[in-house]
Amino acid sequence: MTARKTTRSTTRGAGSAVSQRIVVAGPGAIGCLFAGILAEAGYNVTLLDHKPARARILERTGINIRRGRTSRRIRVPATARAADIGMADILFLCVKSYDTAAAASRASQLIGPGTTVVSLQNGLDNAKAILPFAAMSQVVCGVTGHGALSTGVGRVVHAGTGQPRLAP
Repeated sequence: MTARKTTRSTTRGAGSAVSQRIVVAGPGAIGCLFAGILAEAGYNVTLLDHKPARARILERTGINIRRGRTSRRIRVPATARAADIGMADILFLCVKSYDTAAAASRASQLIGPGTTVVSLQNGLDNAKAILPFAAMSQVVCGVTGHGALSTGVGRVVHAGTGQPRLAP
């Protein structure tokens, strides 16, 4: 008996399970993984990319998450223009540490007094880079045990699971 590769497709509709507006800035491996998982669970998620061409590809093709022999495609809106999104309830920064300040600056118009900014990144001092754009009480730093490998634009191999840990 051979194992079968399965594929399923999910589209986040207007009737999302959760109405909070979540924005994931940085559609690399971790950003796409978390955006896909959250969208698949019914959350209102948008990807923010600093590269317009890549944002158009993500908008058109969605995110493909592969784990073992199972693959699933999740449609997630994507844009390179923060002005197209509106105010975020939660902003995940999933960029390389050296890009934190630039990503926070590009996303600054999404940050209001009620926005929580989650730094889900490797490295130190990410919160300091966010502080010019959000109050310390709005910033949460996190790490994840999820393993993810990008194999192309919007294509992620989910290599391992682990509990994300967040701390103010």
